[in-house]
Amino acid sequence: MRRDVPLTPVLHGGGQERDIRSGTLDAAGLCAFAAVAEEVVAQRVEESARIAALRDTLLEAVIDVEGVTLRGPDPRTHPERRLPNNLHLTVDGAEGDSLLFMLDMAGFDTATGSACTAGVPRPSHVLLAMGLSEDQARGAQRLTLGHTTTADDVEALAAALPRIIAQARAAGMAAGR
Repeated sequence: MRRDVPLTPVLHGGGQERDIRSGTLDAAGLCAFAAVAEEVVAQRVEESARIAALRDTLLEAVIDVEGVTLRGPDPRTHPERRLPNNLHLTVDGAEGDSLLFMLDMAGFDTATGSACTAGVPRPSHVLLAMGLSEDQARGAQRLTLGHTTTADDVEALAAALPRIIAQARAAGMAAGR
């Protein structure tokens, strides 16, 4: 930045960086971040393949459960059109929030919608705009895998899902109450 351009500081204090930013740069933290970023980029292809294989295993375990629908491109036929780490499913006759809470109680972290609509007791406006019915959108569940996800994690989730889906269906739909 040129010295004649007036800037407003984001942090106030010690006057470092020409009174624009107080504090001292975390050189060790910056170097650590650079090292991790280099490692992650170097392993990106292999890690994407590992996570995609876990995703596909999970999909195979739940796709034949009656009333479970994969949303978005099918990675079995169009793997290039789907992120390797996510499955978005809808479950007929089950509330996404019921699934979310039951999965959480079983030790699994999932989501029913975006973070910005967390706690909103309505179906996703995005899913509705995509043409899903209100009941279909209410049964949404997003399963996201990451670098810490193991084959044992996927196996445990695959084993738990049919029982949890049955329990969520037994609990019923909020809209019908």
